[in-house]
Amino acid sequence: MTILKIGRRGESGGAPTAAATDTPQPRTKDRTAAPRAQAARACPNWTELDAIDLVSRAGRFLVHAHTDEVFTAYDGHVWEKDRIAYGWDSPIYFTVDGDHVRLLERYHLSWSEIVATQAGAR
Repeated sequence: MTILKIGRRGESGGAPTAAATDTPQPRTKDRTAAPRAQAARACPNWTELDAIDLVSRAGRFLVHAHTDEVFTAYDGHVWEKDRIAYGWDSPIYFTVDGDHVRLLERYHLSWSEIVATQAGAR
């Protein structure tokens, strides 16, 4: 594992230098995760999905195993620290995995419709 150290201006010109280490750095716990999960669950327009029900397909899609609905990553900005600042009125879906809230949006086609469209194009 290589860690880059960046010096302050005047120290090595601020250029990154590599330092090898065999000790992995401990992952810092996200202190905003629990409050974000709580805020997401309290938002009436947001829907929690069980991550175990989502199957990855075609790289960018997550397909719900029971409903055939397709979800993609939600790229909008919604958080301000540990609270919802934007998007509280949008139909956002989410999963909670340990210390991470993953935001999703529903795709306009079901997985069956995507497959049928691809088969018709051949």
